Amino acid sequence: MIDEIGPPFYVTLKINDSMLYNCMLDSGASDNPMPKTIMDHLNLDITKSYHDLYTFDSKRVPCLGLIKDLVVTLVQIPIKSIVLDIVVIDIPPKF
Repeated sequence: MIDEIGPPFYVTLKINDSMLYNCMLDSGASDNPMPKTIMDHLNLDITKSYHDLYTFDSKRVPCLGLIKDLVVTLVQIPIKSIVLDIVVIDIPPKF
């Protein structure tokens, strides 16, 4: 049955003239997490403080802050850009 689902939905994003591959994107999500190492690699900065998040099993995930109104472009559709608020978390990039 898992073969019927197909591969995961990954996209490539362009952020500040840098390519970010294998992204999962949900523009309707309440929180969009980004590992701190990715933020550093893209030369982005936290622009606002943010509250901690909680996992489904109620474990606290400490957040470093928020990147407010980050413009990302879908590489597959270059005329399509969206504005997202990104929550920065100190987690491994392959979390």
